[in-house]
Amino acid sequence: MRPVLHLSHDDFPPNLTEGSLKISHLTVHVTRKDGITDEIEVSEVKLVNEGVTVAEVAPKLRTRNGTLSSRDGAGMVWHGKFEGKPPIGDLSFKLGGSIGTKSIDEALRAGDITDILVAIAVQADLPLWPTRQ
Repeated sequence: MRPVLHLSHDDFPPNLTEGSLKISHLTVHVTRKDGITDEIEVSEVKLVNEGVTVAEVAPKLRTRNGTLSSRDGAGMVWHGKFEGKPPIGDLSFKLGGSIGTKSIDEALRAGDITDILVAIAVQADLPLWPTRQ
């Protein structure tokens, strides 16, 4: 399964200094039905803008307690590849593994996976505040 987020400048505040919007961290959290503790594999993360791959990382990582983040040890490889890149384009995650005997797609349809959250921490500059002369 490969969910894709389509990100554009319109998804962010309009008053940011042009060219200053950058990724700080990425997090994926998979919410599972109560009682399910199986972890999910994330084997590829890719950011593509206008047909050009801006950042890509492909090691197979597993969530811990449903979460994989560039802020912790498991997802630190993401940090080096995505930090400082503009969050504009198609951000995709390849999800794999299984929930019990079900594939990820089957687990979603059966309600064993109830939600997938992607959080992108960004930083940007604001224009200087006008001063009176």
